[in-house]
Amino acid sequence: MDTPQTARELLNALQRWRWVVGAAALVLIGLLVWWWWKRRAGMAIVDKARTFIGVITEYGGAPYSRTRADCSEYLWRVLGKPKHHAGKWWGTDAIFTDAKKTQSEFVEIDKADVRPGDMAVYPSHRDSAGKGHQGHVAIITDPAAHKIIDCSQSQNGVHEHVDLLAHFWTKPDAIFIRYKG
Repeated sequence: MDTPQTARELLNALQRWRWVVGAAALVLIGLLVWWWWKRRAGMAIVDKARTFIGVITEYGGAPYSRTRADCSEYLWRVLGKPKHHAGKWWGTDAIFTDAKKTQSEFVEIDKADVRPGDMAVYPSHRDSAGKGHQGHVAIITDPAAHKIIDCSQSQNGVHEHVDLLAHFWTKPDAIFIRYKG
């Protein structure tokens, strides 16, 4: 007589836990979908960035053309906005300052949280000899492989590079940012 009662208790306990396990599974599925969606959003930026390889073949500031851009103009083309919007000119210094302070377009993220579609940026600065250096912004395509895509003067246009993300990691004033749009 004890065995059926114990079996019934076990069955009741399993039925109660079934709901807990089901709820946990739904939460896990929800988190996976959220992670996939966020990753896909970043990959959309990467996919769009790659469409400019071979199109922007000249590096340079204004006047911009279909084939000519600097690093920040290239970024804004990828993001689908003009470089001059919201009442300001969005060069690398403005992008850097926005992520550090205003956060209207970008938010600063930790290096450990970088994923495809995020960006690395450092502002213009002067070295110890007083020589001025331009800032730079690049789109991260694969953090694990240290891959970026950017429009640079040294490459004269848009190119994807392996192992250049480390270039940003070694700069003390470089930050990693995510587009809020």
